[in-house]
Amino acid sequence: MVRRAVEADLATRAQADRLDVDLDNKLLEVHLPTDQPATMKLESMTFDQVQGRFSAVLVAPAEGQEQTRTAITGRAAALIEVPVLTRRVKPGEVITAADIGYMEVRLNRIGAELLRETGDLIGQTPRRLITENTPVRARDLQQPQVVTKGSLVTMVLQQRSMTLTAQGKALEAGADGQVIRVVNTMSNRTVEAVVTGPNQVSVAKPGSIALN
Repeated sequence: MVRRAVEADLATRAQADRLDVDLDNKLLEVHLPTDQPATMKLESMTFDQVQGRFSAVLVAPAEGQEQTRTAITGRAAALIEVPVLTRRVKPGEVITAADIGYMEVRLNRIGAELLRETGDLIGQTPRRLITENTPVRARDLQQPQVVTKGSLVTMVLQQRSMTLTAQGKALEAGADGQVIRVVNTMSNRTVEAVVTGPNQVSVAKPGSIALN
């Protein structure tokens, strides 16, 4: 009952979905008159959100002449819901909405990189194995690679009146829209190209495509 009263009071002071409150005195007992309603209130509440510490005076019952005042202190951490994966996802696997659940974490334990929106996860792939029910950070994800290093790719040069193509070999892996280095297998010339799809890249310089 005391914890609920503290949580309700602090909820208006912290921007969080919920608060996790721990009293320093875990054996605190509040004795209320049997002939009065079981009520209480808090006075002189202070809350340091940086340190996660609070102090207050507990008044019980909330009204009446036989009130007792007890100083209470403790810790309070803001809880927020963050998206997590509901299964182990390996590099190369694309995260879908069906792979995402939620869990509560303490706000003071998350870093700036922790992802808080499902849209930041959907369509991405892990850089390394991510286990279930683990908060995900931006650095844990990347766009799915549609070109792998060493694979053969189609080099496309789009001009106003024609489209030229040639075979190339990717010197780097790349996601859609990423710039990678590609070597033309006919001319042996290395150029930069933009990944436009699975095993396809776009080049901008006419000399990149062998015309013979």
